[in-house]
Amino acid sequence: MSRLRKSTLRYGLGILLLLIGGAIAVVSYHLGHRQQPPVPTSDTAAYIIRQGQIFPHTDDYLQLFGITSAEHPWDVSLPHHQGIIIWGPEYQHSQWHNDGDRDLMMPTITEYWEPAEDERDQVTAHEIAARNESLYFTVARTNELRITFMKNLTDTGYVFLGIYRMDTTQSDSTHVVWERVADSLNLLHLDYLEQLRR
Repeated sequence: MSRLRKSTLRYGLGILLLLIGGAIAVVSYHLGHRQQPPVPTSDTAAYIIRQGQIFPHTDDYLQLFGITSAEHPWDVSLPHHQGIIIWGPEYQHSQWHNDGDRDLMMPTITEYWEPAEDERDQVTAHEIAARNESLYFTVARTNELRITFMKNLTDTGYVFLGIYRMDTTQSDSTHVVWERVADSLNLLHLDYLEQLRR
């Protein structure tokens, strides 16, 4: 066999080996980076918060979202989800009210602000109206969702009520009516919350 032929054969074999190696690398990469199979149902259940679950303190539910400290633990933005709030209102709060039907696990929550009794002579009706108007237009503009844990509804702890959004047919610049749009939350699929927006 001539030297030229041997050289061509070696060159061709080298290219073939390179192509085979490249193909193996591509297949290995795709096998290694394909989506993991879903977690078995029995394990998934541990990541679902259901209506009626009780948490003794705000820290007990905030840590489920990876939040270890918060300046205002009753009103925390969900990380990486703009306009979704982890909300811990107090049932029948003296200033924010947060009224609803306790027996039906609060199917709706009516929220509006007025000053505490000892501050009423220091706040004008105009200031009250401005504050409630600001709440209404802020919620409407941001299309806000609230993951809601209600304080003092059934106990001294926080009861998970569900996911709420503003009911645009009942809300106005004097008050916001929150309607429940989901009564459970899968912590493994927080992106699903975006589908609950209007």
